[in-house]
Amino acid sequence: MSRQVARNAVTFITALFAVLMAVPNLAAASSPGDTTSPVGFINYLYQAYSDGDDTNLLPPESIYDPDLLALVKRDVSFASSKGGPPLLEEDPICLCQDYTHLQVTSTKFLYQDPDHAVIAVAFSDVGSRGAETLQLIRFGDRWMVHDILGGVAPSLKHYLTQGLVKEGALPTPPASAPAHPAPSLLVMRECEVNDCGLWWFKGTDGAGRWHDGMTGIISTSLTISWLGSKLTVQRHDLSSRFAAVYTGTRSGDKLQNAQVIWTFPNGTRILGKWNAQFLSATAEQARRQSNAAYARGDAFDAVNWLLIGADLGDAEMENDAGVAFRDGTGARQDYATARRLFLAAAQQGSPQADIDIAQLYERGLGVPVSEAIAEGWYEKAGATGLALLAEEQARAAEQRARAEQTALREQEVVAWFQALDQYETEKKQACERSPQCRQAMEQAAQAEEAEEEREANELYWDEEQYDSCARDYFTGDCEP
Repeated sequence: MSRQVARNAVTFITALFAVLMAVPNLAAASSPGDTTSPVGFINYLYQAYSDGDDTNLLPPESIYDPDLLALVKRDVSFASSKGGPPLLEEDPICLCQDYTHLQVTSTKFLYQDPDHAVIAVAFSDVGSRGAETLQLIRFGDRWMVHDILGGVAPSLKHYLTQGLVKEGALPTPPASAPAHPAPSLLVMRECEVNDCGLWWFKGTDGAGRWHDGMTGIISTSLTISWLGSKLTVQRHDLSSRFAAVYTGTRSGDKLQNAQVIWTFPNGTRILGKWNAQFLSATAEQARRQSNAAYARGDAFDAVNWLLIGADLGDAEMENDAGVAFRDGTGARQDYATARRLFLAAAQQGSPQADIDIAQLYERGLGVPVSEAIAEGWYEKAGATGLALLAEEQARAAEQRARAEQTALREQEVVAWFQALDQYETEKKQACERSPQCRQAMEQAAQAEEAEEEREANELYWDEEQYDSCARDYFTGDCEP
């Protein structure tokens, strides 16, 4: 029997809970189908949605690997015990609560080895389309879903884990050693064609950030996940409204077997290449990278490293990044972002950040002018902050004086050349009014032409001399 076209979330929860909890051994009773290959598993999985019959759906035990299955079950049981909706309010395989005649329209292998596969799947149903990327893993002689990217969430496993921890359904996971050697932030310098940028991630899995130079936004549109050394990065570009799935294999600090699929709003999909380098990212290293970028004149890259240092909790780099956004140097001018970075640095006790916040209110940069608030931040800065302010004001005064001196010198030079031009013009006009002067100028011109002709004759070689020189050129015996 087909599902009703409009079924609410609670009904969906009850149905899914019944399948998960009331019929736990349904997997053993069901025909396994062709699950021995990734393609066979995908076809078998989505075939169950082709006729609208609920009884043909595969049990979750036949779909998800043990880790993901445990999260799905915990989501359903916790929601049922609380009488509220689960985190998953739709089937993550079809991205639906209702389906009629779902058909797979395309599958694309992004990666495959004997034990792992990453497959991009696009499908359609009556009046709707969907697409997602499935990470598969081999268990014995069958394949199962390890994670789903770009469907319900950038990463289904990350979405459920974080959501259940937040709701108290799971304990906060203890800190553990990462699966891959990484500093506090995993940083990748990625390049597509000639365009390169920095991505950085807190830990080796989960959400990441990057600084979009087109929009000026510090975007959180990245999600990274791993299968062994194979990574998948999901990206949703807010500026040009496309999604992309990046895959590759990490080998040391390099990336191998890298490819990317861009998907645009009109459904167009383009396969391309990318490459990435994994970089160290302690606060000290981020500062050195930022200084080096400034030294070579790349302010945008310098600000990216400042933002990485800020995410590592370095107050000085938080404040320096705020200055970049306040002044629009290496970043799009954005007073709100500048203020947020200043506040983060001030919370760590940075007197310079206190001064910079005070100046925002003093000048009305992104906030209403308020002498009272500015004065409060100046007081918070204390003696150290006021000393920094005095140094800053002294530097600014020195820069203004230098700029004024330079402008004055430029004005003097311009005035001198203008006076010289005026003198030459008046001299020429006076000479044109005098026959004797005109005659002298004509004679001088004729003498100049004669001198040029004489110099040309001295440089002239006759044909015989030229031929001799041509023969002797490579021996060094030819002299004009």
